[in-house]
Amino acid sequence: YLEIGSNNCPAFIESLNKIFSRISTLEINQSCSSSYNSVSDLPEGSIDIVAAYFVLEHVPSPLTMLQTCSKLVSNEGVIIIEVPNLYLYPDDPAGLYLWEHVNHFSPTSLILLAKLAGLELVDISFAFCSRPFGFVAALKKSEESVRDEKISNPSEYILARRCMESGRERIKIFDLKINTARAKILELHSKNQQSILWAANGTCLQLIENFDLPDSAFVVDSDIKKKQFLTGVKVNLPSDVLDRISRAEY
Repeated sequence: YLEIGSNNCPAFIESLNKIFSRISTLEINQSCSSSYNSVSDLPEGSIDIVAAYFVLEHVPSPLTMLQTCSKLVSNEGVIIIEVPNLYLYPDDPAGLYLWEHVNHFSPTSLILLAKLAGLELVDISFAFCSRPFGFVAALKKSEESVRDEKISNPSEYILARRCMESGRERIKIFDLKINTARAKILELHSKNQQSILWAANGTCLQLIENFDLPDSAFVVDSDIKKKQFLTGVKVNLPSDVLDRISRAEY
């Protein structure tokens, strides 16, 4: 088993030890320890399962990456890919919000791209994806050779564009809510009144980014593992700030 873009997830690797006899990781982030930091260190056809969870949307050339995965995996092997689901952007634009996502995939476009890389679909799922705004696809090597002109899908472009545009509108609404919340926090601070930010999550990160959070506003999360989630901002357990919670206006 090889995970590309593994980052630092020791609990996940530990769970894999119960399934696989050999586990390797490939990570270019130098702050993470990994088995390899280049695909050139691995012989072709040497991997049974190649997995990349929410990596392909970060890669400038996703076709090249899928072709590389195809070379690494054995003839009977499987490639597992998780990516944000473009079709969900009108309702959940999480995959569109991050500027570091340079590619956007629907199940249709990922399958078409896989065909260009000499791969075919084994299975696809929304429920088994590790994040609710994505999907997971299992791919294997295909014996069929496909040329670009044989897999064109004009309707997919129209649908994808509409999903992107609807997602952008949702983001505008979200940004407006963030700005409204910031203004309310500052207004209450001027009146010596307190605000609660509950909980320490992605939305909270976006609210406090480039915003000087006043000391009258405090973050609460019932998960003790979130205490260090926000750099420079303390995350409180509810039990530690009961009196402040009872006095908060917002």
